[in-house]
Amino acid sequence: MQTDVERIAEGLAAAWSSADVEKIASFFTDDCMFEDVCVGDVCHGKEALKDRARTIFASIPDLKLEIKSLFANGDWVGCEWIETGTQNSKRFSVRGASIVELREGKINRESIYCHFDGATWFDD
Repeated sequence: MQTDVERIAEGLAAAWSSADVEKIASFFTDDCMFEDVCVGDVCHGKEALKDRARTIFASIPDLKLEIKSLFANGDWVGCEWIETGTQNSKRFSVRGASIVELREGKINRESIYCHFDGATWFDD
């Protein structure tokens, strides 16, 4: 049986993988914080998160996100994932991790850690 945390993580990964900005935002609290630690980008609130997602999809229209491992302790979640897609006409795969704080069943804060210097780039 799938836990609430697994449903949230898998649902969010599916939303990112389908480029569904509204669905992505539905997993977050209105006053959420979404932080990409490695590039120093921080979004406060759902509208800023949706703007950031649109920017990401403009750069990586075929983004796919796959959960590799997941653990939770109370309202805190740790997750390892692999992102794949095409950027600047080149296919890539990059590993990353997220630290998530939940509030009342939604994501209040997500900090992601990945760096494209560690990406695998594929020749087509």
